[in-house]
Amino acid sequence: MIENVQIKGSAKTPEIIADSGEGEISISGYASLKHSVDYFAPLNEWLTEYFQQPQKLTRFNFRLKYLSTSASLCITNIMNRISQDFSKDNKIVIFWYTNVNDEDMYEEGNDYKDQAKVPFHLVIED
Repeated sequence: MIENVQIKGSAKTPEIIADSGEGEISISGYASLKHSVDYFAPLNEWLTEYFQQPQKLTRFNFRLKYLSTSASLCITNIMNRISQDFSKDNKIVIFWYTNVNDEDMYEEGNDYKDQAKVPFHLVIED
């Protein structure tokens, strides 16, 4: 089994947790990064290794409060990758959590949902 990834978030960077045993990946918080590719590199490397022997169900949880343009491109790349690795034997589901008052993140989630080729749930929270 591959090592899990845990990157602590800050006021400008999201927390990233990737647990291979649970088949769960969570990205939460603020992503107001200028150099997002470098920040998300450990997760992308982990995904390459993980999708060689994934769990029967892989769950992605997005709880983002803000996305810079650079971070949004990285999330788009992750979404594209998820679609490529989706198959009958490798079930993937995406949950995009957003606050009822956060129109920007709701719209962002809706855009990703429209493009998703995997089950995508837009969850509105109080």
